[in-house]
Amino acid sequence: MMSSYATDALAFMEEFKAQDYFPKMLLGQRGGFMSSGFARTLGADADTVLTTARWADTVENDAAQQIAALFKEKTGSSLLGDVLVDVWDGVLLAVAINQAGTTDSTAVRAAFAEGLALDPALDPMALDGYVYGTTGENENHACIIVQYKDSTLNTVYP
Repeated sequence: MMSSYATDALAFMEEFKAQDYFPKMLLGQRGGFMSSGFARTLGADADTVLTTARWADTVENDAAQQIAALFKEKTGSSLLGDVLVDVWDGVLLAVAINQAGTTDSTAVRAAFAEGLALDPALDPMALDGYVYGTTGENENHACIIVQYKDSTLNTVYP
């Protein structure tokens, strides 16, 4: 299990190849393993690498599929979860501010803690809601594991 920046993940993979070694299983923790250049740089050498993801374009959810298709149409590239999450976090903040009726940080934090009123059909993350506990983490977070095959990320869990 590795957690690496993009340059480190690529350096390890290139050294594995140079040493004619590959671990029986490699599970990356997003970071460099989810960078847009990982599979593009490594090609077939990226195949079989597993990594965690915050989102995948194979999520069975209409909102996710629509966003993935629009992004692909406009850019020619697949949308990476960390890019979508950066935008989606802004949407969640706007929902919390609207719910709180103010930009006061205490009221906004309370809205996050009570849970955000968001139509699940509009949620590309396909979560069971947003309730942020005392640690600040969403209690309804999800785990996604993806694997490279033919330079494409494929969801293997769930």
